[in-house]
Amino acid sequence: MSDETPTQRIDTGAREELKEERQRSRGLLIGLIIAAALLLVAVTVIVTVLLLGRGAGAPVGAGEPTEPPTTSTPLPGESSTPEATPEATPDQTEEPQQPQQPQQPSGPAINQFSTSNTTVYCNTQSPNPSHQYISFSWKTSGASQIFFGVDTNDASAAALFSNLPPMGTSQNDFPPGYNDFEFGCPDASHKYTLTVVDGSGNKTSKSVTITNKGDLQ
Repeated sequence: MSDETPTQRIDTGAREELKEERQRSRGLLIGLIIAAALLLVAVTVIVTVLLLGRGAGAPVGAGEPTEPPTTSTPLPGESSTPEATPEATPDQTEEPQQPQQPQQPSGPAINQFSTSNTTVYCNTQSPNPSHQYISFSWKTSGASQIFFGVDTNDASAAALFSNLPPMGTSQNDFPPGYNDFEFGCPDASHKYTLTVVDGSGNKTSKSVTITNKGDLQ
């Protein structure tokens, strides 16, 4: 009996020491885990701050190499040449259309042929006949010859006057002595014709008729 008691004391002391050693090891492990977690948090915070600073456009420090621009490789079927941006062109204003000029008629033309009056009064009784004077004016174009005739439809075939100007009046352009042109009394009426002819022989005529109304009232 005296030999078993010391052996029991030794076992109890060993257990106590082993228990304390385990507690110290556990505490050290927990401390290391906490320290590692804190270090990880600190590193994460530092990296986040640096990334945010770069993203906000912080200037690159002197001596830091700048990254070369990256170029994208075109996919098959795509053109590697960048599309040209069309240049803006100023608004083009439409020019106003010019009015079309009226077409000139072919051949000679009589633009105007008129008389001062279309009626006269010739006395059939004494004094017989009375004198009635009339006048003419004309405007032509494209003509090389101007003819004037009486009681005809073609003054070039039965001309009383020829070589008249393209534009004129009887008072200024009839031959001397005929500037005051007299109606042939006491006839009932007379037709007066202007005919124009161009260099190719084309011609046109225009007539006016003056009627005698008889005795003066």
